[in-house]
Amino acid sequence: MNNLALLDLIEGRLDEARAKLEEILPIDRKMGRPAVIATRLGGLSRVLFQQGDINAAEKINDEECAILQSIKAKADIAACHVRQAEIAWTRSDTAKAQSIVESVVSELKATSVPPGNLANLAVVQLSLGNAAAAAQTIEMARKSIQSRAFDPDESAGVAIAEARIEGVGSHRTALSKLMRAQSDAQKFGLTLRIFEARLAAAEIQSRQGNTADAANLAREATESRLALFAMKARSIGSTTLRASGLN
Repeated sequence: MNNLALLDLIEGRLDEARAKLEEILPIDRKMGRPAVIATRLGGLSRVLFQQGDINAAEKINDEECAILQSIKAKADIAACHVRQAEIAWTRSDTAKAQSIVESVVSELKATSVPPGNLANLAVVQLSLGNAAAAAQTIEMARKSIQSRAFDPDESAGVAIAEARIEGVGSHRTALSKLMRAQSDAQKFGLTLRIFEARLAAAEIQSRQGNTADAANLAREATESRLALFAMKARSIGSTTLRASGLN
């Protein structure tokens, strides 16, 4: 069930993924297997986050992290904390996001984290204004992904995060990398990664005064019921207008 829900999630079928996880979670709770419960909660938190239900995602994520702490699952705890940092940043709680990131960086000294989670951490670090730390984290992700069996979703996530970091210095190079990442994601039907690559490209384009891609993305994300991407894409346009003094 969890694998099917994960497939629904990465392919953008959020309602189906949520239904599967909410169906199996009460059964897992009755069986009392903490590690399994935490896995279900992690998946459900990711779905709720993508649906734009940030409060519910945060509550579920906090429960997941607490369970993982109780069973001392170090690698999973670090990954859970990365998601906490993502949620905090999305809520504009910069201080909390920074505190969590610092905790995760410390945790990485004692455990390994999947490259997809490292990519997400790098994006949060970049968003917090620490491009140097983000570059170090994405280098860890690249090394990790080379030592693992090929996972197209993780590979796309690392490539997108790398392009975001590249975008700090070279817009052209970053946009080229994002086009390749989007193409790779399309080959495997990775809907969330496709929208993620497009969002990153729209953010870079907006810094050059072009918000058309963001507007198109917001509309398509809304039509696809991907509320988080729609919200972030709309914020690109409003931020650009405020910066230009037109709003």
